[in-house]
Amino acid sequence: MLITNGSMKFFYSKNRRFTDCENKYVRMLFNYASQTDRNAIDRYEDLMAAIVDRCQKKIKACISKVSRRVKELQSTADRGIYSESCLPSEVVKNLKAQLKIDPEKSLKNFLISWCDFLNSTQCSKGPEFLRYAVSTAHSMGFPSEMNLMIDQKLLWRIRKLGDYLRAVIQLVREIDHSPPRPSKP
Repeated sequence: MLITNGSMKFFYSKNRRFTDCENKYVRMLFNYASQTDRNAIDRYEDLMAAIVDRCQKKIKACISKVSRRVKELQSTADRGIYSESCLPSEVVKNLKAQLKIDPEKSLKNFLISWCDFLNSTQCSKGPEFLRYAVSTAHSMGFPSEMNLMIDQKLLWRIRKLGDYLRAVIQLVREIDHSPPRPSKP
C-alpha cells in the first residue's frame, strides 16, 4: 500500500493481479477501517473478525508453528521462557498491565500457560479462540523487552501470529491520519 497526498494505492500481491474475490475482500477491509464515525476499537474488532474468517487456515498454521517450537523447547527446564528478573521492575509492571495479568502473578508463568493453552487439544480453534490467540500474541510479542524473556525463534513465531492485529492497527491509523478525501461532485 502506498499513501500519497490523501490517496491510497493498493499494489498487487503474489506477483499477479488481484482476483475479483481478493479485490472485494480488500475493499471490504478498507470500508471497515474507513468508518471514522465509529471508535477505533469497534473497527479493530470488525476487521479482525473479517480477517479471521478469511485467514483461518493461515492463522492456525501460525499457531501450529508456535506450538511446534514450544514442544521443541519442552526438554529445557525454562521452555524457552526466561525469568522476568532480567527485566527492570517497571517494565515487568507495564507488561503485566498490558497483558492484563494480576500484578502478584508471574509473567513467566502466564507465558507458559498461554503456550500450553495454544497446545491444548480441547480448544475448538474457532474464530473466538483465533482472535484471542492473535491479540495475545500481538500484546506479548511486540514490546522490545520481550527479546530478553523469550527464546528468539519462539518470539519470532509469536510475532508472526501477532502480525494480523498489527496490520489492522496500521490500516486504521493510516486512514485516521490521512487527509480527508475530496467529495465527488
